Amino acid sequence: ARASRGEMWRNERINGIRFLYPALAQAKWVPPAEGVLEVDLLYYDKNDQDLEPVDEEDFRRLTRALEECKTESSRLSLLKRACQAYMFSVQQALGLLFLFSLDSTRENVVVIIF
Repeated sequence: ARASRGEMWRNERINGIRFLYPALAQAKWVPPAEGVLEVDLLYYDKNDQDLEPVDEEDFRRLTRALEECKTESSRLSLLKRACQAYMFSVQQALGLLFLFSLDSTRENVVVIIF
């Protein structure tokens, strides 16, 4: 965090309580000596810039497979696996998002795709 000045963190929590990493470069932040630090770490690989979204045929197959899942949980599980193999365009990501009916599940979908 110190090397990236917290720019690669989001959803920071200490012992379940939200906090913001100091944004000012001169601000000194000392992590607590004990407790639980939770963060979502963002990682951007510059080599990913040239990757293309999944082709339309594979996307249709994925969509059909997601539609055939019996539960939201199994649908999420399949989506997690697909996100390890494919990149999606914004349009495709929105299409995947609307395959899920519950708002709470849609939040998970956005996190998974991101």
